[in-house]
Amino acid sequence: MEGSNRQILSTSDEQCAQLFLKAEPGALLAVGANLDTACAWPAQTEVTVAGVHFVQEDSPDEIGRAIAGWMGALD
Repeated sequence: MEGSNRQILSTSDEQCAQLFLKAEPGALLAVGANLDTACAWPAQTEVTVAGVHFVQEDSPDEIGRAIAGWMGALD
């Protein structure tokens, strides 16, 4: 991830609402430093959906429901 984006998303002063769609079993963010970094960001909602690499093709309906639910919960 680019440094400036990582800084913005990980800074506690920036309360930017974030939706993290974690794929299960996943491929790129299944385990390790990338997942740890993403899960440490503040103001984040995590939703797990089925998928491996092309998650949007594996679970389009689950992703749509997750986005709709997340957006509906925003202040």
